[in-house]
Amino acid sequence: MPLDLKLLKGIWHEVARFPKSSAVNCLTVEFPESASRELKIKLSYVSHIGRKVKRAEDTATFPMDALTNNSIFQTTYQMRDMKTFLRYVVVYNDYLNLSLVCGISPITPSVMVKMFSRNKTMDSKIKDLVNQQLEKTPLKRGFMWLDNSNCDRAICINVSPRIILTLTIAFALLNQYTT
Repeated sequence: MPLDLKLLKGIWHEVARFPKSSAVNCLTVEFPESASRELKIKLSYVSHIGRKVKRAEDTATFPMDALTNNSIFQTTYQMRDMKTFLRYVVVYNDYLNLSLVCGISPITPSVMVKMFSRNKTMDSKIKDLVNQQLEKTPLKRGFMWLDNSNCDRAICINVSPRIILTLTIAFALLNQYTT
C-alpha cells in the first residue's frame, strides 16, 4: 500500500490489538504531512513495563526508502547478543477513520495486529461488525479492544492470508456501512 503522508497526517489512536497485552496503553501515533530523507513518527503512550507506570513520548524514525514508501515500517535493534528487527505493515487504511497494521519480529511468538482510529474509542456498530468477522478467525481469543476514554495524548508475509482476507472484508463491509 503506497504511503500517502498528506492523507495520513495527524493523530491516530490504537483502539484494538492482537495479541492481548497491557504493557503499553493509550498509544497514539502522529504522522507529519511530509518527509524528505527520514520519516519521523511521534509516539505517545503509557508504559506499564517495570515497577512504575509512566507516560512516555518517543519518535520512531524511518528512512524514506522503498519499504517506507510502501507503508512498511522496519527498524533493527540490538537485543542481548543478537541483532533483530521489528516490521509493521499497513494492510488497510481508509485515511479517514481506520488503519489496520500487522507486525512481526523473529523474537515474538505470533504476528501482531493493531487497529488505529482517528477517534479514541470505536463506535459500537463498527465493533460489532469487526467482532462478527473475528468470530471466524483464530484471532478471536487473543484480540482485545482498548478503552482510551481516560487517556489524554498519551512483514505481514507470515500472516495467514485467510486472516488478512477476513479482516480486509470486515473493513470493506465497515466502509459500506459508514458511507
